[in-house]
Amino acid sequence: MKPKANIITFQTPLASCWLEGKTLCISSNNLPRTKENIREHYQVLKGIVRRKVCWMLHFETCQNFDEEVSAVIDEELPRICTCIAIIAKTDCEKLAASYFQQFKKVGIPVKLCESEREARVWLKRLDNQRRGISKA
Repeated sequence: MKPKANIITFQTPLASCWLEGKTLCISSNNLPRTKENIREHYQVLKGIVRRKVCWMLHFETCQNFDEEVSAVIDEELPRICTCIAIIAKTDCEKLAASYFQQFKKVGIPVKLCESEREARVWLKRLDNQRRGISKA
C-alpha cells in the first residue's frame, strides 16, 4: 500500500501514514514493537487525525505484543479509530493481526483482508451502511 502522488505522509517509528479523505492509511514496518515506540507511534497518529477515523492498516509484522505494548494499544486505539480494515497477507501476519479482533467488543468493526482492494471495498460498504445508503 502506497500513497498517491502529492499526498503528505508522516513517519512514525513503526509506519508510514497518510490521510485519504476520512481514512487513515497506515503502512507498517516489520519492526519490533516496544512500549516506547508504540507510544510515539500513537502520538503521531493523534497529531494527524485529531478525531476518530476509519483505519486501513497494511500490517506487515509477525510478532505477538507483550503486555506493555498491548496496554498502550488497548488505551490509545479506541480514542482515534472508528473501524479498522487490516491487510495481512501471510499466515504469520494474519495470526499477529488477529490481536485487533478484540476491539469488536468495544464497538470498533474489524476486518482482516488479504488485499488493499478488499479493505477499500469493506470500508466503503461500512461507510455506506452508516450513512443509510444501500446498494440497489
